[in-house]
Parts: sequence; C-alpha cells; structure tokens
Amino acid sequence: MKHPAAGGSGLKCAARAVVLGVALLALGACKSDEEAAAEHMERAQTYLAEGDDARARVEFMNVLDREPNRLDARLALAALLERTGDRNGALAHLKRAVEQDPENLDALLALSAANLEDWEWDDARTRTEQAARIAPDDPRVKARQAVLAYADAVAKEQPEVRETAHERLRALRDGSEDLLPLHQAIVDGHVRGGRLEDAIEALDYGLGVYPRDIQLLTTRLQLLYRLDRKDEIVPHFARMLEVYPESQPIREMLVDWHLGQGDLDGAEAALRDLPEDADTEARLPLVNFLAQYRGPEAALVELDKLLAGDTAADEYRLLRAAILFESGQVDVALQEVREVAARATETGEDASVAMFLMAQILDGTGARGEAEEVLRQLLAANPRHVEAGQTLAAWLLERGQAKAAQRVLAAAQAARPDDPQTLSLIGQAHAATGQPELARQMQARAFEASGYAPEIGLRYAKLLSEAGNDGAAIEVVTTALTRAPRHEGLLILLGDYYRVTAQWSLAEGIETRLQELGTVAALLAADRIHFDRLVAEQDLDVAMAYLAGRSAEGAGSAVTYAAIARANLAVGEAERAEAVIELGLEYFPDNRELRAAAAALATTRQDYDRAVEIYTALIDDDPQVERLWLDLLRVHQRQEDAEAAGAMLRAALEAIPGSDLLRWELALHYDGQGEADEAIEIYEALLADHPQSAPVRNNLATLLSTARDDAESLERAAELAAPLAGSEVPQFLETYGWIAFRRGDYEAAAPALLTAADALPTDAEAQLHAAEVLVALGRVEEARPRYEAAIALAETTDPALATAASEGLAALPAMQREGN
Repeated sequence: MKHPAAGGSGLKCAARAVVLGVALLALGACKSDEEAAAEHMERAQTYLAEGDDARARVEFMNVLDREPNRLDARLALAALLERTGDRNGALAHLKRAVEQDPENLDALLALSAANLEDWEWDDARTRTEQAARIAPDDPRVKARQAVLAYADAVAKEQPEVRETAHERLRALRDGSEDLLPLHQAIVDGHVRGGRLEDAIEALDYGLGVYPRDIQLLTTRLQLLYRLDRKDEIVPHFARMLEVYPESQPIREMLVDWHLGQGDLDGAEAALRDLPEDADTEARLPLVNFLAQYRGPEAALVELDKLLAGDTAADEYRLLRAAILFESGQVDVALQEVREVAARATETGEDASVAMFLMAQILDGTGARGEAEEVLRQLLAANPRHVEAGQTLAAWLLERGQAKAAQRVLAAAQAARPDDPQTLSLIGQAHAATGQPELARQMQARAFEASGYAPEIGLRYAKLLSEAGNDGAAIEVVTTALTRAPRHEGLLILLGDYYRVTAQWSLAEGIETRLQELGTVAALLAADRIHFDRLVAEQDLDVAMAYLAGRSAEGAGSAVTYAAIARANLAVGEAERAEAVIELGLEYFPDNRELRAAAAALATTRQDYDRAVEIYTALIDDDPQVERLWLDLLRVHQRQEDAEAAGAMLRAALEAIPGSDLLRWELALHYDGQGEADEAIEIYEALLADHPQSAPVRNNLATLLSTARDDAESLERAAELAAPLAGSEVPQFLETYGWIAFRRGDYEAAAPALLTAADALPTDAEAQLHAAEVLVALGRVEEARPRYEAAIALAETTDPALATAASEGLAALPAMQREGN
C-alpha cells in the first residue's frame, strides 16, 4: 500500500506534466496554423499566376479559415471575386477588411468605388472621407471626390458648378483609368452639355478600359441613334453581342432596328446568329418572327428543323400547335397539344403550358365548356398558374359569377401579388358585386403596378368617370400618356373630354397630337375637336366653311362629316348635326354613313316615318349590314309597332340567317308577344351555339318554367339554371331561385330569391317571389312587407300580379293562426 504523502506528491507532478503538455501542444498548433496559412497563400498565388481562379479561390478561403484576420489574403480574395463576377462576395470581404482595419486604404477605396457605381452616395461619401483622412493627396481619393462633386451639382441642378466639376473630372482621368464611375460621369457631363461627339470620344476611352460595361455600351448606342450615325449602329450591336452573345434584350434591340429600317433580311439574320449552345428560349423568337413576317409556312419549316434536332421537342411542338391553330388548322393543332399534355402527365412532368394552350384552342373553337374544364384541371394540379387563373376568372366574370371569379383570383394574387392583370380583374369583380369603391381602389393598384399601362389606365379612368370624378379620370389618362404619349385611345378619350367640357386651349393641343398620329380614328377625332372649337370660338358658319374647305381640297371625307354629326347628336346638338349632315350630303350625296346619320337625326327628332324610309332604302342597297337592321328595329320599337318589328326581324334573318343579335332580338320579340314556343326554339338554337352564355340560359330557363307546366320542361329549366346559382346578377338569381321554388326546394330557393329581391327593390315580381318562399318556410311575418311592396309596385302596371300579392297578404293571418 502506497504512503498517502507519496501518492499525493505523485498526483501533483502528473498534473503539472499534463498542463505543460497541453501548453506545448497549443503552441505547436499555433505554429501549424501560421505555417499552413502560409502554404495555402503560396499555393493561391501560384494558381493565380497560372490562371486557375477556381483553385486560387479555394486556397484563399483556406488561408482565412486558418487566419481570419489576414488582410492580404482577404483583399486578394475580394479582388479575385470581383474579377470573376461575384461582386456581392467581393463587397462582403471588403467590408470585413474595413471592420478589421478601419484605416485600410485599399479596402476603403474599393468600397467607395462600388458605392459610386451603385449610386449609393451617402456610403460613397463616408468611405471617401475616411480615405481622405488617411491619404488626402492620393490621386485615387481625389478622383472619387471629383465624382461626388459632379453628382452633387447634378442633383442640385447647378449647371455652372456641374461644368466646373466636369472639367476637374477630365483633368483627373489619365491617372484614374480604373475608376468606372469617373468615365461614366465624364460621358454624362458631355451629354448634358450637348457635346455629343465629345461624349462618343469619352465613351470610346472608357470602353478601352472597361470593354464589358453595359452602361457605357448602351449609352454609346443611344448616342449613335441621336447623332443619326446609322452606318455605325449595326457594327456597335455586333460589338455588344460579341461581349454578351447570350443577351436576348440586345438581340431584340438589333432586330427592332432592322425592322425599323424595313430590313427583314437583317432582322432574320440577327435572330439566326445565335451561339451554338443557345437554348430553346433563345431560338423561339426566330420562329415567332417567321410566323409574323414570312408566314406560317416558313415558321413551320423552321420548327421542323428544330424538331429534327430533338432539342426541347415539346416546347417546339406547342409553338407549332399555336401556329397551326392561328392558320386555321384547328384539328391538327388540338391533336398536337393533346399529345404533348398526355405525355407530360404520364411522365410526371409539368403539363401546364400544354393544358393552357389546349384551353385557348378549345375556347377559340367555341368549346368554352371543355376549355373551362381543362383550366380547372390545370389549376387543381398547379393552383399558382397565374395566367390560367386570370383566364378562368375573366370567363366567370363574363357570365356574372363574380364571387367564383374572386376565389380563383385570390390564388392568382397569392402566387403573384402585384400582377396588374390580376389586380385589374379583382377590380372588375368588385364592381360586379356592387363595391365600386373597392373596384376603384383595386384598379388604382393595377394601374400603378403596371407602370401606368395605357389599357389599364383607360379602364380605371372609365370607373372614375362613372363615379362622377372626371378630374381624377383625366389625371389617370394624362399619367398613362406619359408612358404611351402616342396611344390613340388615350388621346381620343382626352380630346373628347376637353371638347365636351369646352376646354378649348387644352383641346387644341390634343387635336395637334391626334393629327400628328395620322390614323383614321385619330384624324376623325381631331376633326371633331376642330369643328366644335370653331363653333365655340367663332360660330357655326366658320366651322361649316372649314369642313367645306377640307372637302374642296380633297382632304375631307364622308366619314368625317358622319363622325362629327354623330358626336353632336350624342351631346344633344341636333341643329349642329343637321347642318353637318346637309353639307356632307352636298359633297357625298350617296354616302351610306351620312344617310345613316340622317336617319339617326330623324329618330332623335321623333320623325319616325322619315327614319324608316332612310333605313329601308339603305337596307335595300345592302341587306347584309346588321347594324342597319338593328337601328330600324329601334325605330319600330319607339313607334310601339310590334307587328312591323316582328316582320322586320324575320326579313333580317332571311338576309343574315346566322346573326346572333338578330336571333336574340327575335326571341325577345316573341317572348314579349306571348309566343313562348317560338322564343324557346330560338333560345335553344342560340344555346347550342353558345353553351356558356348566361343571358341565353336565363331567358330560356325562365320561359320553360313559366310558360310551360309539364314536369319535363321544369326539369330542363332546372338543369339550365343550375350554373346561375353562383351569379351576382340578381335577375339570374331570381330565375334560379324561382325554379328551385317550383320544384319544392325551398331551402335552396330562399337565399337566391331574397338576395334578388333585395337587389331589385322596384321589381314587383321579385318581391312577390320572395314573399312566397318566406311563407313556404313558415317565416310568415317576414313575408308581409314583401307582399306589400309587390302590391304597391304592381297595382298600376300589372293588376294580375297585384291581385296575386293581395291574396297572399290576405291569407297571412290564417297561416299565423295555423302556426300557433
């Protein structure tokens, strides 16, 4: 047994040995890190010298793993990352270097240069000032200070100070070639000073140092345009594409240039001049170009070549299907797209593109029901397919199912929150559900999200105008014009607004812009403004002399006279319209448009016999013009001559047997005359041609359920009305609800009928139906005000309905007693 003292002493010695060993190991480890870091650093520099950037990067990272505070390695790595395109990585290492050593001049200068390139003026100024405190006379510091001074002068709009700063930049350029923002600022100064040739020279100098800088390259292209140096534009595009061979935007600009010059061959050559490894997306523009400018056959030949290479076959087959469809080969197109969709589904690939195209083709053939089913399948598999959701929602809105559209649009918005088309459709849904304020708010968001797109702007402006806020509507139109200053629709809308509100100085400006636009519609709008402006500023005789002078010079046309006449009729200026028509007919006595305008004037003045005489003569000349038949119909309806209206409609359909509008009008006529079977026959034919038409379904279902008593007709009516259950159109809900009531389904009928009655407070029949469904559900007391409303509304217009409502009201007390 060991002596305790001896054991204790041995333990202490052992402990000291362990501590000493750990210390020695730690010392050895420190030396190993330094030595390993040095070895990694040496290898990194060797790889750099050999051009092996990837391995050099790994070795620099190994150095920093061993010695995180080693600045030379961090700065070398930052430079390597910058040179190889990893700019964010380079900046991160530079920021870390400055954190480690706030007075590291190289890191500060590199960061300030990056800040200047990104227009981060505050950060650039802070780091430049730090560098100036370290090395105030360093030319690199002075160059950065000069760029900042120039930027300040531009921001403060001080031309004289800017020019002085610009001179300083030019003086510093030779010693600061490696500062890209300095070159950019020198070019900018020449452009602002109107010295475009000097700017080109400065650009060439800068591109000699930075041949890949896209801003310098693009600015040079813009200046060549401005200087009209056309011979240099295509070579410069070639230079840009040599640097960025895969850039689609550059290639698209080159194609647009050739098209603008009328050089289709040049445009096609630019689209064909692709890198050998170009992907499908890069090759599709050529096919689209051929389809648009060379015809579908040329595009199909090109697609066959691409398909022979078996590269991205499905994408090419789908494009071929789209071209075939547009060229009228519908069956072949549909078969192609079905095959692509089926194969994608079988292999588990994404079939969304094929299914969306399939839906578009089906809808184009009139098979919207089938197209809608395809879209629903697509959205079930891919709920975030925004375009499919937008299309389905638009169809739902067309048939009055706004709430269903809102559900579809919610998914589309979740996938792409700021998509302007989605926002605009949501706005339309709000309008359809009676929420005009929300509709305007959503259209405002859509307008902003679209970057003030003209079409969305027009939609938004019309909503504002309908709400009586013309000032805001015009502000929207003028804002949209800043993006599309030559947009015909916006200019015509704005011009008509100024014309109707007699803001003649503003109207004259729009008139000039419309004349410059030069399209037929624009020139007609300009003539309307000019005519009314002359009437307001001088008198009618002067305006008429202007029109006469235009015709004498051969500049006027019958269309101009007709358009001006109709515009004046629209604002109640019948006398002015008459003068224009009479003068027009002096120059163009046989013109159909002017004669039709004369008939419209006669209708306005209730000279119906004269209107019938003119319309009949016009129809005799050309019975294929649908609008003339409809105009004549309106005259007969104003005369309350049902017999003449019926005879005219039958004659019209003999002339134009396929006219949907004329068939619709004849069905309405038969319905109004109590000839239900004839109306039903026409509605059935219309429904066969347009199976998704909610108005046709509604009217047919109504007639089947009210004009016939047999169970088969009621069942057919119920089948037709089923899709109307989700509608926001109260008349459609009334139809659905009453049919459900007739079939004894009071629970389904009640919500529809009550909602319809609330939305149609002046419709006596809707109030009566609401009362009857309430009675059927035992809600007797709630039925009383509905009956009373029906009686009040119908007692002078529909005695039979008023009597039915009175009988229902009189029966309520007995029902209440029975209930008790």
